[in-house]
Amino acid sequence: MSIPDVCREFGISKTTLSEWKNKGLVPFVRLGRRVYFERAAILEAGKRHTKYQHRKG
Repeated sequence: MSIPDVCREFGISKTTLSEWKNKGLVPFVRLGRRVYFERAAILEAGKRHTKYQHRKG
């Protein structure tokens, strides 16, 4: 999944996704200048992130 796909599907901002990426909470693959994420990894990060849980659930 690309960055916009992840943000749209999970209702998170690009900033939140960048924070997760920079903290190593979400594994990603870089192909050239593009960054891609695995759907299952994003779901798992969302479960562990307390701010996301509060806002979504």
